[in-house]
Amino acid sequence: MVLLRLGGPGLRRVRVLLAAAQGLRRGGCARPPCLPPRARRPGEVNPVRVADFDYHLPAEQIAQQAATPRHAARMLVFERGDGFRPRHRRVADLPQELSPGDLLVVNNTRVVPARLLAHKPTGGRVEVFLLEALDADRRRWRALLGASRQPAEGSRVRVAEGFEVEILTRLEGAVEVRLLGDAAPDDL
Repeated sequence: MVLLRLGGPGLRRVRVLLAAAQGLRRGGCARPPCLPPRARRPGEVNPVRVADFDYHLPAEQIAQQAATPRHAARMLVFERGDGFRPRHRRVADLPQELSPGDLLVVNNTRVVPARLLAHKPTGGRVEVFLLEALDADRRRWRALLGASRQPAEGSRVRVAEGFEVEILTRLEGAVEVRLLGDAAPDDL
């Protein structure tokens, strides 16, 4: 977990982030990858790129089970006035890190364990990151694509024998895809 304080005196925004999901390594970082790049123009949104999620994380640094007791889980604290140097704390220390007027936002979303490795008809490799099911039968998804050249709308990429992903339309920062074939979406 990462506690990131933004702002000055008065109301401070506090973001709680999962450290591993932000690519933070133990011992800190020069520029926290948890900070999104600034938009180029007011109101402009920077698109999410699949490459933004690539980082080296040694296997021995990946927790295989939750901390016991849960409040003993590790937490990194970043403060703007502290040069973004991390402080290592425990989740049990969270109440001492908060001040009156702080806004705490708890993220209870779950990661969809669906990173599909596919190939274009030309043989080029495509990574399909399923983000959110768009229908009840879990065949249409909002997704991110990682490829040297983005597949065109209406094209299909092959995941396995009898299982393809069709690129339907471009969305803001993502694409809409449809899963085609015999494989059950829950088996992905």
